[in-house]
Amino acid sequence: MRRLVLKLAEPAGLLLALPVLAGWRLRLFTYYTAGQLLSLIPGDVGMLIRRGWYRLTLGSCGEQLTVEFGSVIHKPEARVGDNCYIGENNRIGLVEIGDDFMSANNVSIISGSRPHGFERRDLPIRLQPTRYERVTIGRDVWIGVGAVVSADVAPHSVIGAGAVVTKTFGEWQILGGVPATPIAERPAA
Repeated sequence: MRRLVLKLAEPAGLLLALPVLAGWRLRLFTYYTAGQLLSLIPGDVGMLIRRGWYRLTLGSCGEQLTVEFGSVIHKPEARVGDNCYIGENNRIGLVEIGDDFMSANNVSIISGSRPHGFERRDLPIRLQPTRYERVTIGRDVWIGVGAVVSADVAPHSVIGAGAVVTKTFGEWQILGGVPATPIAERPAA
């Protein structure tokens, strides 16, 4: 019953996101600021408005996206598949996320392993060029609480709590540690 009510309420979420969309399009505030503002609306109403916002603004946004309280997708070029769940207080950069993705709370998916240049000694890091790289998260991936991801994640992977993913590994792997390495493989059915 709850799922049906939420499905029927989705057009309301789109409508409620329109004023924020207008403010962003008029350059009254940045995309990131709009996402931060919407991330602070609690409960199902907040989730519906965030779903509407991301459906209207992302490069692509699949069905049934859930973005919980405090979570922000930083880049409008991000692409998200169907049935994705983003837990509380996530920070997500330039990504492509496959279908059936789930993340716990306090997960960071950053835009590549070296978004800030630091090659030159004569310039402060803050003045050096940024290099955003799209991070691809395969379908059917679960990321545990507090994990940081800066490299692609293969389909069907599990990333343990607190892991820091800096390299890509094969499908069906369970990754853990800092830096993350395979610690097991998901069991076959």
